[in-house]
Amino acid sequence: MGGGLSFIGNLFIKIKGKYGKKEEKKAKTSIEQLEAIISYINFAVHFCNLELIKKWQLDWRGKSCLTWQICVLVLEIYSILVFLPETDGIIVVAFLLFSVTIITKFTTIWFDHDKFYSLVDFTFELFNKNTTGLRDRILFKTTEIIFRHFRLLLFAWSSAMISYSLFPVYDFAIRGNFAAVSPIIFPYIDDTVLRGYLISVALNIFWMAWSIGGNYGVSCMFLLTLDIYDGLVTLIESDLKEFDAICDLKSVDLNRQKAIFRNIMIEFMDIARLSTYINDRFGLITTMQMASSYISLPIFLYGTMTADFMSGYGASIYYVIEIWTLAYMGQLMADTTERITEVICNCNWHKYDIHIQKDLIILLTIMQRVQCVRIGNMYPLDLNAGVNMMKSIYSLLMFLIEAV
Repeated sequence: MGGGLSFIGNLFIKIKGKYGKKEEKKAKTSIEQLEAIISYINFAVHFCNLELIKKWQLDWRGKSCLTWQICVLVLEIYSILVFLPETDGIIVVAFLLFSVTIITKFTTIWFDHDKFYSLVDFTFELFNKNTTGLRDRILFKTTEIIFRHFRLLLFAWSSAMISYSLFPVYDFAIRGNFAAVSPIIFPYIDDTVLRGYLISVALNIFWMAWSIGGNYGVSCMFLLTLDIYDGLVTLIESDLKEFDAICDLKSVDLNRQKAIFRNIMIEFMDIARLSTYINDRFGLITTMQMASSYISLPIFLYGTMTADFMSGYGASIYYVIEIWTLAYMGQLMADTTERITEVICNCNWHKYDIHIQKDLIILLTIMQRVQCVRIGNMYPLDLNAGVNMMKSIYSLLMFLIEAV
């Protein structure tokens, strides 16, 4: 026992030393902050082998994670065949969708890792070009917002995990019931006796913690790109103000004016490129998660209301957090995309030379075609999507109660 604990402790120290050593020294520049952010994400996803590093390869951690998830998936299919059409069988369908979603997220990154790492390359390239003065302060503030979002996300995910684990423990400790964490059937484990029940609970909680931990890391990657997207728009807004000030001078340095506007054009193209990156990398992940939440949440609520499924409370909390977190992320991108047009329209374009005004019209046309993340490549991901989904989930829940 002591050897096992020692091994776990040494492993944690090794990971902390690899990814967390930057945190001991307080970052003073935006680059240092960005390095700390990437280290934090890599630390969060280390056990799932999802690190954003250059010389990445799928090793025993990723293969073990995939094998475990597939084994659970097979057990869920078996449990559905055993329990249907009973309520437990319907509940296991929600767990099956959860497993499919997690496998989809992880394999999307594992087998197309270069595309996700290119976001890190793009971000470091952006920060390395803006290391001084006001530009560095703007990006430093962006990194502070990223860390703030990470902390809020960690609090939400931890609350969901604690809720999922706590209700069955409460039911067992207070009421003396062997309340199953999930109806999934584990072979050779009898959860009607104390020993089998504790093993079943431990396996369920371990699986859920592993899955939610990796899911948290993927969400951090998504938030990172969205906040960088917003920071890039803030940089352009600052550059346009500087360009306005130069145009107001009586003696204009034409070479400096052209150089600044050329940099602004490049930054606008970076925004369009980053928007495409975000849609390409996270479109499938977002679609799968929202579809899974749409079906699973009413099932878990139905289980808690009709079958006294205690873990359904925690699972429902998780899916509510998941829906509103993704809706909030989508709204962040939608607001930032809308701000791009405002930034262009609010500059003193009427004072610019004719050829610059023509370039601005072209930029405005391009930026108006920038698309936010869409669910199924059709419906925009924003707070309205979250509201509409919750309404549909309520309708589906009422249907389950009446029809089943």
